[in-house]
Amino acid sequence: MAEIGDRIVLPRRVYDRLLADAAAWRDFADGLHDELPVLAQLIESPHLRELIRDWFEWEWRSRMVRSSHAISAREDWTLLAGVPTYADLRRRRAHPGEVAAEARRRRGEYVGGPVDWHSGLPIHVDCGRSA
Repeated sequence: MAEIGDRIVLPRRVYDRLLADAAAWRDFADGLHDELPVLAQLIESPHLRELIRDWFEWEWRSRMVRSSHAISAREDWTLLAGVPTYADLRRRRAHPGEVAAEARRRRGEYVGGPVDWHSGLPIHVDCGRSA
């Protein structure tokens, strides 16, 4: 790494560009001195202050949106959201929990068909057949 006192070599086009930039900044500074009273009046304008405040808010919001998108793009949200996968659902169905055991205790093994709303027991319908 170069130290402060070290000499460095620049390509000619980079050097010319640095000279042009320095000249442009000098011209800008000379012109700015003449424009300071005008700039001071503009800064006092409530309309300009409102525009500048709105621009800063817009810039802050757009920065937040960009960073939010960048964070979202890097994360696997299916892991963070806790959404069960098909494998999880298959595993849960293979080992029923307490809710399923309680339902079986109350109404017996469910084989399909209508269930009584109040008791939870299956309704046996004879479908019009006589015994």
